[in-house]
Amino acid sequence: MSETTDSGDILIRLLCILPAYMIYYFFISTLTVVVSANSKSTSSALICLIGFWLLFIIVLPKGVQFTAQNLFPAPSRIAFETHLEKDILKSGDSHNPDDPHFRKIKDSLLAHYQVKTTDELPFNYGGFVMKEGEKISSQIYIRHQKELQDIYNRQQNLTDISGLINPAIAVKNFSMIATGTDFFPTPNFKSRLKNIVIRWLSI
Repeated sequence: MSETTDSGDILIRLLCILPAYMIYYFFISTLTVVVSANSKSTSSALICLIGFWLLFIIVLPKGVQFTAQNLFPAPSRIAFETHLEKDILKSGDSHNPDDPHFRKIKDSLLAHYQVKTTDELPFNYGGFVMKEGEKISSQIYIRHQKELQDIYNRQQNLTDISGLINPAIAVKNFSMIATGTDFFPTPNFKSRLKNIVIRWLSI
């Protein structure tokens, strides 16, 4: 049985979700009572509560998202693929026999095996070049993917931090963590929750 279907893990998740929503609805109920008690009329109380709803549900989440995208801008798909292709071409073109990088590899192989042509090599040179090209391309792609992931991580971290001032975002993020549907999906709920708490406490 995997960790994601472990009954103990599911129980821990449920025991964390229920109190979280209880605290959230207690906050909402308290806010409603306080606003109603301090309002001169029911209409003013309604307008004030609608204002809080707009603030917590629409304004703050959209504002945080906009801020995160501007502080840590992520490239578009076209820009990402274009930059990736440029870096791959700079590193060497395995389909170009005159490419400096692969010509250097070819010369070193010919010198090492003391032969004059690639046909005399004890292995398939075309396959070797293809393997080398794939290796270089994979390394560049992994590096670009990691850079893009780091940008998304920073954006998500800002969203997590905003939960300290917005209970709606906090309970949403917490429930996604508990169910394993957040930005950092992991079967180990306890380690993910621990990382979130440590990051909040370090602010």
